Amino acid sequence: MMPMTAHPRSRFSAAAVTYDQVAHVQCEVADRLLLSLATVRRPERVLDIGCGTGYLTRRLADLWPHAWIEGVDFAPGMIDQARHRTDRRLPLRSRRSPREPD
Repeated sequence: MMPMTAHPRSRFSAAAVTYDQVAHVQCEVADRLLLSLATVRRPERVLDIGCGTGYLTRRLADLWPHAWIEGVDFAPGMIDQARHRTDRRLPLRSRRSPREPD
């Protein structure tokens, strides 16, 4: 188990493999968001900030297959899981805040 004093990026990266098994609330919110977005006309670009393991990113790509969908997360482990779990080539990137310490 990672110490609570570890940086949140490290903690989220370490939890990425099993994150979806316990992220029930996050998935429910994502599903509700998708329902509300169903009436949006074909966007050209969508940026999923804080995409985690890519649950919502994949669903957005299914909803809008012709749009440019990109997922960004500050935890590299989450991005690794998102890449592992997607069957399409979605741009997925790990980024940290410019104000965040290394």
